[in-house]
Amino acid sequence: GGASYYSDVGSEGLTQAIIAQKGSALMILGYASGFDRSARAIGTSMRLPLILRAETTDLTPRSFIKAAFRTLYLKSLYRKFHAFNPIGTRSREHFVRIGVPNERLFQSPYCVDDSNFELSDAAHSAYRRQSRALFGADDSDKVLIFSGKLIPIKAPEMILRAVNSLPPPIKSKTIVVFLGDGSLREQLRLESNKLNVRAHFLG
Repeated sequence: GGASYYSDVGSEGLTQAIIAQKGSALMILGYASGFDRSARAIGTSMRLPLILRAETTDLTPRSFIKAAFRTLYLKSLYRKFHAFNPIGTRSREHFVRIGVPNERLFQSPYCVDDSNFELSDAAHSAYRRQSRALFGADDSDKVLIFSGKLIPIKAPEMILRAVNSLPPPIKSKTIVVFLGDGSLREQLRLESNKLNVRAHFLG
């Protein structure tokens, strides 16, 4: 049971769950999905301070008109939140551009286990061989990793098509590893088979 992807998560029972937590504020991890909108409406109706922690940037190319409307919409939307947790530098720059004051910004970066980066050279080489063996890769193979959601806006199919365009001797020695999941997973698997591109899906 349950949804396979975040975008499919429904809000049934959300009010009861929020009440049960007896929290003093409500953190929301986005603003675009139905779940996000429902959470915002419920939090507002319960008079809970709202905190936004989302992957927000201004990197996506947009026409002048679209960018202007987006800015106006977000200025109005962000007025509903009491605090913001930018994940990175560009996220913080986005909030500042929209007009969020610094005193309402609280940096909240992703946490990374850096123990793998502290290996000795010998241990790193052994770990590399072990990891590559999972994909059937030998020392002469090139392994390309796509890390992200397998959804249309990320265009993960482009890496398969790029590998397919390589000269046959290079293509045959190239492996694509998808580190992530999403609605395009099965379509990508079928396309990799059709293009005869070596691909693995880790989820």
